Amino acid sequence: MTVQHIKLVPTALLIVNTLNIGQTQAEDILVCSTTGSGIADFFCGPDSSTSGAIRSIAIGDNVLIPKITIPGKTGIEQAIAIGSNVQGGGDNSITLGNDIITAGTGSVAIGGDDAAGIYNAGNKGYLLKAYGTKTNDSNISEFRANAALGNGTVSVGAGAQALADGAISIGAAATAGDGTQNGTGWSSTSGKQSIALGVESNALNHNAIALGYRANVTGYSGTAIGENASATSNNAIALGTNAMARDISDIAIGLNAVAQNSNGVTLASSLAIGSEAKAMTNNSFAIGSEAQALSPGAIAFGPSTTAGNNTGPAAGNNAIAIGFLANAPSQNSLAMGRGATTNGAPQSIALGYAAETSAAEAIALGTNSAASGLNSIALGKEAKTTATNSIAIGTGSLVSGLNSGAIGVPGTVSGSNAYSVGNNNTIMADNAFVVGSAVNNTVENSVVLGNGSTVSGATGTSVYTVNGVTHNFAGAVPVSTVSIGAAGKERTLTNVAAARISAGSTDAVNGSQLFAVTSEVDKGNQFAGNTGTFNRRLGEPT
Repeated sequence: MTVQHIKLVPTALLIVNTLNIGQTQAEDILVCSTTGSGIADFFCGPDSSTSGAIRSIAIGDNVLIPKITIPGKTGIEQAIAIGSNVQGGGDNSITLGNDIITAGTGSVAIGGDDAAGIYNAGNKGYLLKAYGTKTNDSNISEFRANAALGNGTVSVGAGAQALADGAISIGAAATAGDGTQNGTGWSSTSGKQSIALGVESNALNHNAIALGYRANVTGYSGTAIGENASATSNNAIALGTNAMARDISDIAIGLNAVAQNSNGVTLASSLAIGSEAKAMTNNSFAIGSEAQALSPGAIAFGPSTTAGNNTGPAAGNNAIAIGFLANAPSQNSLAMGRGATTNGAPQSIALGYAAETSAAEAIALGTNSAASGLNSIALGKEAKTTATNSIAIGTGSLVSGLNSGAIGVPGTVSGSNAYSVGNNNTIMADNAFVVGSAVNNTVENSVVLGNGSTVSGATGTSVYTVNGVTHNFAGAVPVSTVSIGAAGKERTLTNVAAARISAGSTDAVNGSQLFAVTSEVDKGNQFAGNTGTFNRRLGEPT
């Protein structure tokens, strides 16, 4: 059985005697001293020293103050170093552990180089015997040292390193800041006021914050919070497991969220919020689970939405998709509603459940509405347009004629330059016009007015014979006709103004004009003379 005795003697020596019970002979004597070359310093242990230090304490095996010097400074004041293979440097520094380094005023390092398992030291393999070197050995037998190098640094954990002024690293192999060794001195290159909290976390640039297992920040003032979260550009923010913010001022929030430029050019200001959300170009926004903004200025808002595409220059720029499964891949297009899409339709708008546009400048508004004609408009549930400049307004309306339109529930127009206003109308002729309901118009250039009206081809009348007298009529060759009723469902035409009456007039006369004519006819002819009076009606023989 072994017993250790420690006592302080008047000569300021600390003596440690190790004795075996039953024996009186000392087997080992360890001397600690306050009489080193420093002022009021204290060291204790094999190969330990406070050479040149003032009011400092070094306790342990190979504990040295100073080992690493600070530029412009020759002595260390009020430093404490305790452990094995410790290098303590910096006024008011505290170094506790094994294989550990401090250098800088107020720096604190607590921990060592050993952990519960073997891990890769990564690109910052500051080893006690090879400070500043890199290691790629995945089965490291000698772990990197714990290091607090810089004024006001704090390093806590096995292999943790704080390498710039004000840097804080907490966790096994955590790294805050970056620096280089200059001979026996040290200087930081980046990472001032950085914070790394978590096993193997890295905050390597000024004001960077990395929180979480293997969280990584390399950009100035970047923030990464979450397991494997990464912010690699200035002012970038990544929050969530595997979240990545790779370009300037990018923000990625959520599981596997990504904000970056997919073509590799560093741009700025993308936002991805949600699990698997991706904002892949500058000024793009993706908000929602699996939302994707793939083009500059694109906005995807809602679960599984997609705005923009990455098929070529300017493809999908400024597209907006809002709603579950909404898809706006075309430039300057808007898709809003579940499953709404603007496929191959720049400057188009699709609003409503499953609304779709597939031509430029088209508008589809309503459930299952579809506008596939250039500049066409489909408004209403299942309204559809397929021709250029066509308009369909009303549930189930369908317009396939060029420059045509239908307003009603439903209206079908296949003729070009034709319009229908009313319900259940069908126009299959070009340049036809219908106002009313339940009308079927197949006559070109015709006009049909009224509910249930019918129309047939116009028949012209060029001459007519009355009492053997032939009369020629103006307007003898009509282009088409106007119908205001149907057989058995005739209508009067009222409030007609008085028309021009001449041999060449084609105006319709009103009832008052006909009354004037018949009134004169009914008066008959009067003749006065020496033979007496003779009266004869029009058409009577003399």
